[in-house]
Amino acid sequence: MNPSKPVLPGDTSFKYTTIAGLDDTSPGEIVSVIGVVASYKPARKTRGKDFGTSITLCDSTRSLVSSGLMINIFRENIADMPTFTRPEYDRGDDKNPIVMVCRKMKLQRYGNNIQGLSRWDTSLCEIQGDRVQHIGTPSTLTADERRYAIELSKYWTTRGGTAGAMGVSAQQISRKHVTQVDAAPAMQPGARPTVKISELQFDRFYDVYAQVLKAYPVVGPRGECEIYVSDFTENALMKQWRQGENTRHTFPEGRFVLQVTLYPPHSQWARQNVLTEGEFVLLRNLRAKRNRDGLLEANLHSDRENEDKVCIEKVHKTDAVLVNIQRRQRALEAALKRQAEGEARELKRKQREEEEEDRERKKPAPNVVTVHPHRAFTLPGDVPDPNPERPRKYRMHVRVIGFQPKDLAHFRVQWCDRCQSTLSRVYEACPRCLFSSAPTLPDSDASDDEEATQVSTPAPSQSRDRDGIVTDSDGKKWVWHFGLLVEGTDGIARPVSVSGADAIELLGGLKPSCLSTLNGIDRLRETLFMMWGNLHEMNTAAGMLEANLRAGKGEGKKKNAIAEQKQKEVTSPWLECCVQEMYMDGRRQRLLQMFGTRIA
Repeated sequence: MNPSKPVLPGDTSFKYTTIAGLDDTSPGEIVSVIGVVASYKPARKTRGKDFGTSITLCDSTRSLVSSGLMINIFRENIADMPTFTRPEYDRGDDKNPIVMVCRKMKLQRYGNNIQGLSRWDTSLCEIQGDRVQHIGTPSTLTADERRYAIELSKYWTTRGGTAGAMGVSAQQISRKHVTQVDAAPAMQPGARPTVKISELQFDRFYDVYAQVLKAYPVVGPRGECEIYVSDFTENALMKQWRQGENTRHTFPEGRFVLQVTLYPPHSQWARQNVLTEGEFVLLRNLRAKRNRDGLLEANLHSDRENEDKVCIEKVHKTDAVLVNIQRRQRALEAALKRQAEGEARELKRKQREEEEEDRERKKPAPNVVTVHPHRAFTLPGDVPDPNPERPRKYRMHVRVIGFQPKDLAHFRVQWCDRCQSTLSRVYEACPRCLFSSAPTLPDSDASDDEEATQVSTPAPSQSRDRDGIVTDSDGKKWVWHFGLLVEGTDGIARPVSVSGADAIELLGGLKPSCLSTLNGIDRLRETLFMMWGNLHEMNTAAGMLEANLRAGKGEGKKKNAIAEQKQKEVTSPWLECCVQEMYMDGRRQRLLQMFGTRIA
């Protein structure tokens, strides 16, 4: 049978698809499916006005519940729900499997799986032996549909739903594929065969050999206790355990661990016999069930005919029946160890790559040099407390993350020969040379970046400022005076002042009188670009966009432009610089001033 083709090519009214063939479909498609009811939930009232249930269908291409198709059915009346999901349903003596014919069902995606969803026009029909029950809209079954339902029922009865798992057809599974090492241990006549945990399905009873990984002897309200066991085979229906997810457990990563709840008298036996981790047990008459999360768990209840019968017993680790479990345990531990070692190597490789990228990214720009390369680096966060008696000098590895003032044209200020200080950026005359009765500039006329206050230069640096004084063609004297905000590799930022001859040295000999020429601003911008990258460009663009938005210009595209502008990254290169401590205002205030640094 080709899963990608319809099951019943002779039927012209409906095109049926195998469950494996649904892998080639897409969510939202309308399909028709015929399958055996392998699992279901009783119908119950939803939060709305409907009744809901979910059933799982299997066929010869997908015969395990974990690989079947889950269908969610919703109806206004419980009478329109499948009969076996209703509270009054009694199966009686009929042991035939229930085959469900679903027409016009919608597909939807849930996680990584495809599920079915009933619609208002979805037609359902139950076939169990000779019983045919139409649900909802009356319909007629064709001869091809009846014949295929009978064949599917016989297949499910003879194969028991264990063949064809995950797309392997029944014809591909034969006894020759079962190796001697995986064969089931010998059992007494009349006993139920033991199975692997990987073969467990919902609502069935099994005998299982397993190792106890964790035991909780705490008595519950009915005297029950919990144990976690594994035979080191994986079942897709069980919970996925991940490394480090729960500090109380050290379970292998994957779906290898089965949670088992023991009820009296089994829980009493477990406490009396001190069931500990690492021991092997045989669990008889173990019932597999679905928990609240839809995952596979198991219960071990008392025997109805003999309530004192204990269905759990210890098995010595040297017993021959445990050879396969121990072999799988060693193989799994070795595989998980190799996986952990590989993940550790991959993590170290990524860390090395990130460290190398970080070192390469933080490598100082070659076009910014210092005249004191012999000094050791000092992090901005390691700068000691101020000490006016012993001003210090530092060599730092930093990058520029801000500057002041915002306008490059204000990076220079006028010099007053009379008071030997810099002029205000607002007054045309030196405030210190005006009469005391001169009117002061209102606060509203000064911007946040250019306050009408005296920008005094500390006394020890006045000689350096005088060395940096340049007279332009109009006879005005100018001196560089601006501030930088630098950030170190430790993430600590410090403000640094640049002025006078130190600023001329930093700018590669560019004098403040250059701003009086036509291309002076462009020359200054190009020089500073080598030191701070696109910092000025990004600040200017974002500032213009926000100013336009505040002015109400372009409410639509401007908002998007600002959002895109803020997402862009400022690429400010790392550089080396020298700074020295300067004290002003009676040596109460410390100022870090850049010196001995040059943009080549």
